Amino acid sequence: MKVTLKQIESFIWVADLGSFKLAAERLNTTQPNISSRISSLESTLGVVLMNRDAGSVRLTPKGEVLLTKARDVLNASDAFIVAADDNFLIEGCIRVGVTEMVANTWLNTFLDKFKAKFPNVLLELTVDLAANLESELTSSTLDLCFQSGPFLGDSSGQIEIGCFPMAWLCSSKSIYARRGHLKSQDMQNQPILTHAKNTIAFQQVSQHFTDKGIGNLRLVPSSNLKVAVEMVKDDYGIGLILEPLAEQYLQQGVIVKLDYIWTPENLRFFARYDKSRSPSIVESAAKLAQTLSSQWAKKYVDKKS
Repeated sequence: MKVTLKQIESFIWVADLGSFKLAAERLNTTQPNISSRISSLESTLGVVLMNRDAGSVRLTPKGEVLLTKARDVLNASDAFIVAADDNFLIEGCIRVGVTEMVANTWLNTFLDKFKAKFPNVLLELTVDLAANLESELTSSTLDLCFQSGPFLGDSSGQIEIGCFPMAWLCSSKSIYARRGHLKSQDMQNQPILTHAKNTIAFQQVSQHFTDKGIGNLRLVPSSNLKVAVEMVKDDYGIGLILEPLAEQYLQQGVIVKLDYIWTPENLRFFARYDKSRSPSIVESAAKLAQTLSSQWAKKYVDKKS
């Protein structure tokens, strides 16, 4: 009996995820199939690769040694396919996580261009808060994330893909729209609709008003920024939100930008992945995202020029 790439791939994912069930989900197959592949691999090699105890999986010392070699085999197979220089030969599935800003700007263009370039690679998409995406990337549930910081840990693959501005916004019906600017005392008169609590944007705006000694603020964090933009449009409060999310309403004139003495730093977005474990297609996807996201970011740089 010969060792197969599917057996090696299954061995790697069980080791990385610590679970036959999760490995089966990751490889779009069943848990019995994964168990069969691992058993067949162990039988062929004549070694025990992992111990199964009450749902947990622990590699044996021999399994630890062979895991490194298994990665080498998959990497060599990946390099062999890439060297053929035919994208139709590249198959598989990439699980991609994106934030709401990405989902509402350049994501559709990315999906179209990626599909045209790699027609036999499936992309599975998750849209969530950056903190949740980072957790899933760390646990290997996701292969690639397009997100802003802050990051709790380092990623061996990390490419900056663009900076996007925050903006103070209000409805064109608001009294502030006629004035065109905000004063510090205005902040106590209106709800301030902004990003979720565990984001760098929320942390920065909270710190700003603490430093200014302005209390009794009604900061309204939101995990759904499109809803926050709609609330700004309908004059439920002032918005401090990523400008690209309000682009359509800004162009229509139903939302306007306001001047204020301070605005948070531009949010820096990154494509993040595990370079040591990812096939080359993941890096290709990250670089495509860099090109498209940078084009979007350039629009806002040009506006200020």
